[in-house]
Amino acid sequence: MLNDLPVMDVCPWRYWATHSPQAVALRTESDTLSWQQLAQRVAQRAAYLAECGVSEGCAVALIGRNSPALLLNYLAVIECGARVVPVNPQLPRERQVALCAALDVRFGIAMPAIDGEMNAESAVVDAFDSAGVAMLMAPLLFSVLLFSVDAAHSASSTPNAALGVSPVVAAAPVAWDATRPATVTLTSGSGGLPKGVVHSAACHLASADGLLQMLPFTAHDSWLLSLPLFHVSGQGIVWRWLLRGATLVCRPLRDLAQALQGCSHASLVPTQLYRLLQQPQSLPSLRQVLLGGAVIPVALTQQAQAAGIHCWCGYGMTEMASTVTA
Repeated sequence: MLNDLPVMDVCPWRYWATHSPQAVALRTESDTLSWQQLAQRVAQRAAYLAECGVSEGCAVALIGRNSPALLLNYLAVIECGARVVPVNPQLPRERQVALCAALDVRFGIAMPAIDGEMNAESAVVDAFDSAGVAMLMAPLLFSVLLFSVDAAHSASSTPNAALGVSPVVAAAPVAWDATRPATVTLTSGSGGLPKGVVHSAACHLASADGLLQMLPFTAHDSWLLSLPLFHVSGQGIVWRWLLRGATLVCRPLRDLAQALQGCSHASLVPTQLYRLLQQPQSLPSLRQVLLGGAVIPVALTQQAQAAGIHCWCGYGMTEMASTVTA
């Protein structure tokens, strides 16, 4: 089952920065980062988070819509040895407060509602600085400590302009341990307050490996980050990318056909695929689609097959770190 897992004694993005430094890791609306550049950016963010007090074992809420900056913060929290807790930004503030309290959240990172920004400002707040967790949901979210996480914050920080020039990636705040708790993913909460399901990086990578035993995805492919990181299926896309050392595409989804340009893989709901197939000529690169979230008509998959797109059926389960069937 786990025969495709590379032996990683460092976090996956650092592993690929060493083994495929110039390969494209991330494409956004306006930028392209190699694995080396990505590892540098994550290291810079992790170093500053560590300066703020984020440390091994603490929980960090990550609130925002998908964006390159949200993704880099997700990886940076894990590099600090902390547990990242992605939170749906559309949840009522009272619910967010209750979740943070229940999950013993120590810090929060709030991202602005801007798609596609690599250097978007975020705010990091110590949840115990004033009024405890309730401070996370102040009228101006996280307005106490606002800064650009890409700016140089210390003499040892690497300026943005130099990113990608030096081959050196700063040391991680803590040694990598794939078995350490890395993420806390919230359940649907249909029976009350959502529960937090804890997974290690090893769990996420094993889940990714299990799915990719069936669905072909190589280092030469690219997967659109089309699902939110606060959902286990969105995180599943990230860990498949990290396992294969492929390319992740993080673009605004307001025009899905445009966002999919150059992508070989995507995770979609049937309605999205149906709309895309009305203009199949706009999807020349799309080859594999993981469908879920609703009933999948056989006629839809047949139409996709005729357009050269292979469909897979998946069911996201938070407790299983991602997809249980494909």
